[in-house]
Amino acid sequence: MIGRTMLTAALLFLAGFCFGIDVRETKEKGTDCIRVDNSFYRIVILPGSGGRIVSWFDKIKNVEMVYGIMPENGKVAQNFNGMLDDRGGLSNLPYRRVIEKKSEDSFRIILSGTDPGSGLEVIKKLSFRENSPVVNVCYEYMNHSHKALSGFAVGIRNFVIPGGGEKVSGEDVYSIPTTHAVRKFHAYTFEEVNGCPMPELKTKLHTSVSAPWHAFIDTAKEQGIAVSLEDSFYEGWYAWKGKVEKPTYEWAYGDLQAGHRRETEFNIIQVDDMRGLVYASPELLADMKYDIKEKSCAIDTIIRPLEELNDCELKSELRQIGGNWKTSLPAMKIKLLAAEKNFTHKSEVKLPGEGLFEIRQTLSKEGKALAEWYDCISTGNVPFEQLFKMKYRSFSRSLPLPGWKGLEKENAVWDAASQERGFMLVNGEGRDDYNDLKLLSINTGKNEYESSSFLFYPASIMGTLSISVKNGECVNARIRVQEDKEINATSTGSGILTTMLLYDKLSFSGEKPVRIWITAGNGNLKPGSYELKIIVADRDGKKKELPVKVNVHDVPSPHRPLISLEAEGYPMSFPECGLAFGDKRNAAILEAWLKDMGTHGIDFFQEIGWLNNPGIYSYLKIAGTDQSLSKDIKKNPESYKKGTKLPDIDFSVMDFYFDRALANGLVRFKMTHYDISVPSPLIKHLYRQASSYLQSKGYQKKDLFVKILDEQPAEKFPAMAATAKWLKEDCRFRPFSTFHLLFGRPEELKILNPYFDMYQGGFTTREEYRKRLSEGLIDKDDVVLIYTGSGTMCKSYDEMASFGWNAAFMGHSMFHNHEYMRSGNNRRTANIVLIGEDKKPVDSPAFEGLRDGMECGNFVALYEEWKVLLKREKEYASIFEKLDSELENICGKKDSLLKIVRKESLGTECEKVAPATRETYAEAHLKVLEILDKLGKAAKSTGVKYAKAEWNNYVIYGNGAGFETVSANGKKEEKEAAEHFRKKFADASGISLKDIDSCKPAVKIVFDAVNTGDKMPYTYLISQENGSIRIKGKARRDLMSGAENLIKAMRVSGVWR
Repeated sequence: MIGRTMLTAALLFLAGFCFGIDVRETKEKGTDCIRVDNSFYRIVILPGSGGRIVSWFDKIKNVEMVYGIMPENGKVAQNFNGMLDDRGGLSNLPYRRVIEKKSEDSFRIILSGTDPGSGLEVIKKLSFRENSPVVNVCYEYMNHSHKALSGFAVGIRNFVIPGGGEKVSGEDVYSIPTTHAVRKFHAYTFEEVNGCPMPELKTKLHTSVSAPWHAFIDTAKEQGIAVSLEDSFYEGWYAWKGKVEKPTYEWAYGDLQAGHRRETEFNIIQVDDMRGLVYASPELLADMKYDIKEKSCAIDTIIRPLEELNDCELKSELRQIGGNWKTSLPAMKIKLLAAEKNFTHKSEVKLPGEGLFEIRQTLSKEGKALAEWYDCISTGNVPFEQLFKMKYRSFSRSLPLPGWKGLEKENAVWDAASQERGFMLVNGEGRDDYNDLKLLSINTGKNEYESSSFLFYPASIMGTLSISVKNGECVNARIRVQEDKEINATSTGSGILTTMLLYDKLSFSGEKPVRIWITAGNGNLKPGSYELKIIVADRDGKKKELPVKVNVHDVPSPHRPLISLEAEGYPMSFPECGLAFGDKRNAAILEAWLKDMGTHGIDFFQEIGWLNNPGIYSYLKIAGTDQSLSKDIKKNPESYKKGTKLPDIDFSVMDFYFDRALANGLVRFKMTHYDISVPSPLIKHLYRQASSYLQSKGYQKKDLFVKILDEQPAEKFPAMAATAKWLKEDCRFRPFSTFHLLFGRPEELKILNPYFDMYQGGFTTREEYRKRLSEGLIDKDDVVLIYTGSGTMCKSYDEMASFGWNAAFMGHSMFHNHEYMRSGNNRRTANIVLIGEDKKPVDSPAFEGLRDGMECGNFVALYEEWKVLLKREKEYASIFEKLDSELENICGKKDSLLKIVRKESLGTECEKVAPATRETYAEAHLKVLEILDKLGKAAKSTGVKYAKAEWNNYVIYGNGAGFETVSANGKKEEKEAAEHFRKKFADASGISLKDIDSCKPAVKIVFDAVNTGDKMPYTYLISQENGSIRIKGKARRDLMSGAENLIKAMRVSGVWR
């Protein structure tokens, strides 16, 4: 791989002017390229990497404006660079190519490829002319699949840095015509150049556009790019987000239905000697600049024709929005507009006062409009309004794809009984899975929750049907009905998507097939076989009784997950749960959300930018007082500025969240620190105080994480490492960030390793991970994980179930799902659950699949943990030869149920467990349980020989030592809490009271009830002192809550619970 500077240097000798046009196939760094030269540019195309443009060298300004990375020796290009990246499976696909000479002064290059995953075929035709800064591009999209493609699936990604910079700067400005104005805003900050708010640009994909063009220009060097979109397929413009040094520059098209094709055309225009645009077409560029003083507005109009124009007329009109005032300026006769030369016209107009004003200019010839552009200005801080509507330059439509065939109708087999009742209950996963089910089997571990489903399949339209369950209470059976709904997610770039949600209903409409789900488990089922029946009946009494057999294996889940699950959900943002609700915060609603997270395996409490948000300071108090932190900062600004004698902070307002979170298994904590500047004394102090507070609620030091920025380039790593240093050493947090394929870049990993403890997305292969371990570039207890950015309610059960299996067999200790619930129901295409009418969570098949897959991953991790313990004993060592082989039959061999695949990504070899079907996952799940059934016999025979319970540096039980509970003051509530701790510990750990009492106490668990009248704002506090753990509480229930949460946070191993 070579960087951008090296790419430019390697090709710089080609930068001389070419009078004419030259197109040739060549090699650069051993990679096949197509090079195009004319007097304006030198362009390099990589047919082997999705037909992308890897270089666009502007010969007028002598700069490279594409961030491109030239692959070496024929390898495919890395993602996230170049122009005309067709995204998805097309990004690095080798494209077929044809070069045609259309005339003496023009060439056309045709590139084509088909994404095997999505079924999208692309043919793109690039036309080049001599002495022209314009490249004409025609795309033909063909959807060979059986589902609609929309949003970013049909769109183009580019990486442009105008002016030849290594990264975007404050001089780089987007020009985007919107419904409110032609917005000009900084690429790095996403702030409008004059500081105006831009409410129409709040969506992810900016669809509030009003003209079919956009531009990106370095205003200092007056160089950049404009794109003119020539038909109605254009949907919207997009750049990933602000504060990205090499941002995307993208646009997306409308929906492409299954079995259809559509053509679209656009022109890419090299812009020179312009500081911004209010209009762009293949023939002409224009800009307007304003100078408003009191009631006068001076307008500079800059016109730059790309071809010579004669005898034109420029007309200007202004009108006040919401008022009667309007005016027309004298028409300007223009004798000659020379090609590629700026023509400037100055005018001035008196305004009636403050207001919102539309400016519209028209360039015409012989009474025929050649171009029209507009903008809007505001005086006196009058807010902008929606004024403009899109005017496409032409209209296009989708056409049927010749030869395309729809899906074959499902092969339903109706027996006499199903014909009689008019419906079947079927598997319905594949074309041949439409036979009336005789039995539904569910296998589960004793602490597991497991979901299965079947499809109600009617012969014709039916009315309302009911569902009931016989004997469901024996496995805590929960029945839910799946409801699918198409949503228009165009504003997010996702197009039309189907959301799938599960509702607790015992009736449904029989108009069409409906999937019904059953979940078994209560967190502690007794091993054995249970039989129940699901009864589906219509109003006439015609019914189907489906026998269900639930086999509960004597297999425990780990006390707390060995493979952790983090999913973005912020408890302080749940309905009626925010700090602003004060004493009216709804505990029942919060409890419902936390229970939903915990019973689905999420073990992370997450908050974003918590301590960096001054808005929270009014809720935190100075310890021992009723004064808020915000007021104290105002009262003692110098003290906080210098960091002298900073007071202890009272975080008790947060007990509402953390007491309940720990009780529901959210035993790890994560927040974000998106700042790598030198921290203020206050910020450092708050992080220290927060760390102490979190540990006082029961969190272990090793479970406190802080994320520093997200997906940053390597040049940021030294500053990120410096930030991680103080967060880790001074504040006792474990820093992490997202690093794509970092393990393949040891020189970068070396910068981070001393201070970073988690690498999200850094994994490449198991071999490379072991190599980095041996080199000391990764520590053994560092957290390694991958993540998905699309774990949403629009995904299927199968798609989400894959991640737990992958984590287990790749040896990861965690998985991150983006996201659980964030920003409410406005983000249905991003969240995996919905806020229901009762303000509590509504789950999805995707969430069930994520949980079930993660539980299976934890079973595999449990096997590996016991393998390490039992292999020490000669009598048990031999059983692992057979069990290891059985595990490899699940994953690890060529003919295994789950396959490991290897492929190259961004020039780095990667491996993962390939996705599979639900049927395959169910079979793999059963086989893991059967392996653990066999292992369990050996594990149980060891009793508590290997049992260990740990919290921070304390061994609560293990190595022949145990604990004793102590009443600090001999109070009744202290003694009751002490005994409660003993019983709860025994239940949770699987270590009997007899075994606990037989050990010599090494740790004291002290229960300390606060005296009546003593001020203690917290429900309970856990402290460590002189070899003992003290739980201090205001009341009996608080002491017991602290005891239970301490047990939840412990690490328990070596006992078959």
